[in-house]
Amino acid sequence: MDSIIYFILYSYRFKKGIVVAFFLLLTVVVTMLFTDMVKDYVARLRPNNVEVLGELIRILQKPSNYSFFSGHASSSFSIATFIVLMLRKFSKWIYLIYLWPLIFVMSRIFIGVHYPSDIFVGALVGTSFAWIFVIFCYKTLASKSLFKS
Repeated sequence: MDSIIYFILYSYRFKKGIVVAFFLLLTVVVTMLFTDMVKDYVARLRPNNVEVLGELIRILQKPSNYSFFSGHASSSFSIATFIVLMLRKFSKWIYLIYLWPLIFVMSRIFIGVHYPSDIFVGALVGTSFAWIFVIFCYKTLASKSLFKS
């Protein structure tokens, strides 16, 4: 993650890079808060907490909070999408960053703590929040009064 922050600061020069890094952090925080709020509201049990499924799936971890939707999927896709949208004009290889959330979220199904729908909705939510905050970030970067020296 440090190398991504350095790449942001280098690509956008320091002052604008700080703004981009701030919006990246804001994206993650808002996504996580929204995810926790929805999890508590929906209160869907995890696959490893359902007795019938417990006998059918491999359980490697036993978290006690709720399943819908995946916080790992929402946060990792929000980070990856934000980074891709902000850095795609500087590197054509930046799309490879999507390997990280894809492998990450598939592991959540493998260890028995999420349903595929949890992953899908989490990825959708994270990607949506990233798009929203990228728009705000670009509007802020376009503000001439912010960067007068």
